[in-house]
Amino acid sequence: MVRPGLAMTLVVIGCSVSEPSANRELCVEVSAHVEACTGTPSPTPTDCDEDAAAELLELSCEELDAGKADLFASALCTIGLLRHCPVPECTEALPADHDFAADDCADLIGLEGCAACDYYRCREAQSEGQCGNDGYYQGFGARYCLRYAQATEPTMSPEGQLWSASSRRCLIESLDADVADTPVCEDLIEAGYQTHASCYQQTGFCELSLSDVRRVVSTLETEDVDLRETLEIALDCL
Repeated sequence: MVRPGLAMTLVVIGCSVSEPSANRELCVEVSAHVEACTGTPSPTPTDCDEDAAAELLELSCEELDAGKADLFASALCTIGLLRHCPVPECTEALPADHDFAADDCADLIGLEGCAACDYYRCREAQSEGQCGNDGYYQGFGARYCLRYAQATEPTMSPEGQLWSASSRRCLIESLDADVADTPVCEDLIEAGYQTHASCYQQTGFCELSLSDVRRVVSTLETEDVDLRETLEIALDCL
């Protein structure tokens, strides 16, 4: 749902409008505990769920050793790094073996929640480019659509949830209107990313609470960082 390049912008916005979190020391303590037990550097989130953090501090190193990747990911999830949280299966989605050949992908735009993410699957199936798991449709559009709908959105405030749903629909509508059915894979990536700045502005990203902004940021994979187009959004918000 969010362009990789927006990560730095969201951090800039958050730092510019707030003081450090009141539970910052708790975040640091939890991150240090995870790192000491696992031997793996743990990024310190800007905010933590206090109850989850307290429970995490009570876990022994045996429960958080480096060999237990699932526990390590769960630990990071509980302290607010949502990119480590599991994404529940979308039960409203079409079956994995659904044949999109005869479908009109635009008909999927009006679906609610994670079901709307089938739009990206439909476009990929009907694209002559067949860009695959590393392409925009599958590797970015569908992946983040599902992650935000299933893992991030439920943790947001009512206003944040409304923004998430609105931005999801805007991104899909913009892609449907602006991108040809069979684009070159490289061109598709650029065209797809270009929709994010305008959709975020139109759907009220700048009015979100700081906690919701942090949730958006913490959902991004660390490697999905690109500085292009970030200043435009940052300046508008500031």
